[in-house]
Amino acid sequence: MGIKQKAEEKKMSMSKNIARLAVTAGLTAALSFSGVMAPVTMLSPYTDLIERLIPDPMFQVSVVHILFKVVAAAILLPCTNLVVKLTYKLIPKQKHEDAARLEFIDVNLVGNPSVSLLQIRSEVDRMAKLVEENLSLAMEGILA
Repeated sequence: MGIKQKAEEKKMSMSKNIARLAVTAGLTAALSFSGVMAPVTMLSPYTDLIERLIPDPMFQVSVVHILFKVVAAAILLPCTNLVVKLTYKLIPKQKHEDAARLEFIDVNLVGNPSVSLLQIRSEVDRMAKLVEENLSLAMEGILA
């Protein structure tokens, strides 16, 4: 595999991660608005309470914003894994995106120090090769 092809794969991977981030942010915003803000703002006692407690309109906006964020986080926190799964269904993962995962370390053998040391050494060697590859791609990109 050539250096240009690897650089292109990394660009695609990065753009897919950016797309996943955008989808996740959009889903979170849509869910938090439709699930929290719309119903809460329709409740007249809530808005009356804010107006009575806080006379300054600018301060009202900031308090409502903070309350909205806290309530949205509390409601959406249990849904985090579902949002991530949905995002990966919309934008599937490709084979080369798994390169940053641990390959040589087996969690079942962590209790054995000699085996763990060999696994760690192998994993560090693999990561060093990835770093070397990334540095060469970066240098080629800078010098090109």
